[in-house]
Amino acid sequence: MVLRERVFIDDELEKEFDQKGFLVLDFLDTSEIEKLSKKVEELKPADNFNGQQDTLINLQSFHCTFFDRNQEYKNQVFDLLDEVYKGVLENVLNHYKTIQANIFLKPPRTGEVSPHQNLTIVDERQYTSVSLWCPLVDVDESNGALLIVPGSHRKFAKYRNTTILWPMLDFFRSEEGIKYFESINMKAGQLLILDDSIIHASPVNTTDHKRPVLHVMAGPQAAHPIFCELERNEIRIHEVKERFWQNHIPGNFPDFNESNIIAILPYDDVSLSEEEFLKELER
Repeated sequence: MVLRERVFIDDELEKEFDQKGFLVLDFLDTSEIEKLSKKVEELKPADNFNGQQDTLINLQSFHCTFFDRNQEYKNQVFDLLDEVYKGVLENVLNHYKTIQANIFLKPPRTGEVSPHQNLTIVDERQYTSVSLWCPLVDVDESNGALLIVPGSHRKFAKYRNTTILWPMLDFFRSEEGIKYFESINMKAGQLLILDDSIIHASPVNTTDHKRPVLHVMAGPQAAHPIFCELERNEIRIHEVKERFWQNHIPGNFPDFNESNIIAILPYDDVSLSEEEFLKELER
């Protein structure tokens, strides 16, 4: 059995994260928030931060760098957020690197994000990828705080991609599933670090003000980024280049050849009943 690499340098943070799958730290002060807010406003995404992004998956009412068609903008966001989170990647996490960087901006009265687990971007049999999620305004359920199912990391769908249907979606959209979410209310500049395999969602921004968030998906320096492709009942794991996930078009199939495949595994991710979910959650 391969031992999973630790996520945090600090033992107490590692213990808390291992138990809950997320934690919140203080991060940016008021002056840093103001500077970063101005830098974000100077960027020029294809949708001008207005949302309604038309993607190969479906229409996204919010703005996310991942779904934008302006390649120059996408790389500018990567460079900006890689620098913003440099201290966290090097001094808080255990030798991590940026794999994907996004600005998530919910315009007023829009922006529901359906329940999901984040993309599988590293081999989770050995490594843990995490999301660094920092709002530039105070967040709660009224303007789109993250809703998280505590302890749901490392237990459910293992192979996650925009071209693979998440088998738990119907359950977590139902009354039976939605009650397990906890709202992570945060002050502007605080940092939420979550395991990318944890189940989470985000409600509509019901306010008259935009809700900007700086988001990075990060993995260990030693981990090669991967792409999971479902072919019949098998998962093909492809090793990809370092900025693949920043430049990838969601919903598109990359032009792979056999030399990219590092593993072929049986696909066994399934939907669960509430009873089965609770049994797995408590495991």
